[in-house]
Amino acid sequence: MRRGDVVVVSLDPVLSAEASKSRPCVLVSNDGANSVATRLGRGVVTVVPLTSNVARVFSGFEALVSDRGELATMGLRAPLKAQAAQLRAVSVERVRSTIGRCPARVLDAIDEAIRFHLSL
Repeated sequence: MRRGDVVVVSLDPVLSAEASKSRPCVLVSNDGANSVATRLGRGVVTVVPLTSNVARVFSGFEALVSDRGELATMGLRAPLKAQAAQLRAVSVERVRSTIGRCPARVLDAIDEAIRFHLSL
């Protein structure tokens, strides 16, 4: 697993308003940590959940992806948004599969949304 991979993650069980279900997420942790966790088969990686609920996109801490080419590269079809406010560490055991890669523009937008959300 590498930073920028689009992976399907089983996020349940959750509480309250946390992103739930098995859903695509963007892997945002550094490649060193990702490599160790993958090699050992344990440990955590950091992901940003994606959702197709784009009725409202909150400026600053959500990144909208609607370009068909970018979506295809990510292994997805419908417009979506990355939810930086739902940033979370997950066990590598929750990662089910890799379905695509984030284009550089999308990963940059997600990074900016994370910085905004965390006031970095």
